[in-house]
Amino acid sequence: AGAEYEVRGTENKKFFDDDDGDTLALLAQSPFNLPYQFQDDNSILFVEEDHAYEKSAFIQADLSLDKWRFVFGLRHVDNSKSGRKTSPRGSLIYSLSNNESFKVLYSEGYNSPTFRQSTAADLFGIPANHAVIAETFRTWDFAYTFTNSNFHHVANLFYVEVEDLIRSSSNLDETLRRRGLEYDLKY
Repeated sequence: AGAEYEVRGTENKKFFDDDDGDTLALLAQSPFNLPYQFQDDNSILFVEEDHAYEKSAFIQADLSLDKWRFVFGLRHVDNSKSGRKTSPRGSLIYSLSNNESFKVLYSEGYNSPTFRQSTAADLFGIPANHAVIAETFRTWDFAYTFTNSNFHHVANLFYVEVEDLIRSSSNLDETLRRRGLEYDLKY
């Protein structure tokens, strides 16, 4: 079991003009008409100072019964900007022998956007998208492991599904799915 508390923040991001604001003033006029407001110090404020607070807690149980091992857990995340989510994780491991095992793993995750992702701006400093939401994902793994004194083999069949994938400063509208087979060999 455990808990975490994290404060994420960003400072004011300003753009200053060496010409006492005369050059920047042109950006707010035709033909540009960019939505900037000048600050008292003749700067343009691109991103305002902000903070996000994230609390999380997790628990895990690990049980063994003969050749079986069960590992189950939950993680709860509460982010002040992107909401809350409880994600399960579990694995079932069967020992075929002292050197071999088969594993089935399932997990869900929750990834809050960073300030860079949620306050991104285009080339002219105009906010790209402030509606970036947390991405969620699910994974399945089926793994076979064989180990002896010289080699460690792992064959892993996996499936990953991500909803609301964050890319730079926006979320993809569709669900991303990946599947594949991995083979690791260590000598």
